[in-house]
Amino acid sequence: MKLLIKQIYDQISKYGLVVIFVLYLLLEIIAKYFHFSKETTNIPMLVKGIILCLVIGLIATRIHKIKNLWLLLVLPVIFVIGQLTINDSFSENSLVIFGKFIAPILFYIIFSEARLNPNYRKITFQIFEWGMLVNSCLLLIGFLFDFNLFESYRGNRFGYSGIFLSPGVASYAYLVTLFYFIIAFKEKVWKNWKFIFIFSSCLFIGTKAIYLGQIILVLYTLTLVKTKYKKLFIALLGIIGAVAAYLFFFKFGLFNKVRETNGLLSAILSFRDRLLLDNTIPYIQENWSFINYLFGGVSNFDLRSQMEVIDIFFFWGILGGVIYLLAYVKHLITFKMNSMLWVFAGLLILIVFLAGNFFVYSTITIFLLMLRERISQLP
Repeated sequence: MKLLIKQIYDQISKYGLVVIFVLYLLLEIIAKYFHFSKETTNIPMLVKGIILCLVIGLIATRIHKIKNLWLLLVLPVIFVIGQLTINDSFSENSLVIFGKFIAPILFYIIFSEARLNPNYRKITFQIFEWGMLVNSCLLLIGFLFDFNLFESYRGNRFGYSGIFLSPGVASYAYLVTLFYFIIAFKEKVWKNWKFIFIFSSCLFIGTKAIYLGQIILVLYTLTLVKTKYKKLFIALLGIIGAVAAYLFFFKFGLFNKVRETNGLLSAILSFRDRLLLDNTIPYIQENWSFINYLFGGVSNFDLRSQMEVIDIFFFWGILGGVIYLLAYVKHLITFKMNSMLWVFAGLLILIVFLAGNFFVYSTITIFLLMLRERISQLP
C-alpha cells in the first residue's frame, strides 16, 4: 500500500499540475457553453467533487507529516457550529460553498507534498503559457467577430473572457499570468512576445480589476528598467491612468451612467455596495446571534456582497474568517517573500477587497499553483 501511494505521489509530481490545469480549462469550456446556451449542467461540479475526494484521500495518507494541518481541520468544526445556529442549516448551497472554500487549501497541500518534478517543469510552464495564449486568441476572436460564446457578459456590457465563464475568474487568471511573466523575465518582460500579446488581450476583458492591475504592473515594471527617463515614464503613465479613470467615471460610458444615477461608490464597486446593504446585512440582522458573529452561518451564499473580504466573514464569522485566512496563506506561501512578491500581494489584496469570488473559484487556485512553481525558480 505504501509503495502504491508513493507511486501516485510520484505521478502527481510529474503530471499532476499540468493535467489539472488542462482539465480545469476544459471544465470552464463546458460550463460556459451550457451557460450561454441557457442550459444547466452539473458536469463541472461533479468532476471537481470527485477530484476533491481523491485529494482528501491522498492527504489523509500523510496526515501526520503535514505542517499547520490543524488550521484546516478546525474549519469543518467552525462550519458545523455556524450551521447549527441558523434556520435551514446545512442547505445544499452552504455545503457546496463550504467545499469551494476548502478546495484551494487542499490543492495547496497536495501540491506541496508532491512538488513539481524539475524534469517536468519546462513542459508544464510551456503548456500553461500556450493555454493562456490560445485563450487570448479566442478572446480577440470574440471581439473581432462578435462571437457571443467568448463574451464576459450576456447583454450590452463590453467584455470578452475567452473560455472563462466568469469575468472575475478571467481577471484573476490574467493578473496571475502577467505576474508569472514578470517573475520570469523581470525588466526584460517587455521583450517577451507572449507577455505582450497576453497583456494586450487583457484590454478586451472589460473589468476594472484587470485595468487597475495592468496600470500597477506597468508602473512596477518601469521601476525595474534602468534609464534616466524612468521617473518621467512613471509620471506620464500615472497621469494617463488618472485621466482615463476620470473620463470613464465622470464623462462617458456605463460607469459614468451608474455614477449619475447611483453614486460614485456604486460605479466603483459595480453595485456591490447595494448587495451588501440590500442582501447581506438584512440576512445577518434577521438570522444571526452572537455565536454567528464568531463562527458565521449562511444558508444561501447568493446573498453575499461579492466583496471577497466581507464575504469570508459572512460565511465563516470573525474568528472563523481569521482562521480560514491563516490556513489559506500558510499553505499557499511556501516561499520567502521579497519586494516583487509583496507588490503582487498588495495588488491582489486591493482587488480582493473590491471584487468577489477569489476564494471560491478553484480555477484561480490552479493559476496560483503555477505562479508558486515559477516563484520557486527565483534565486
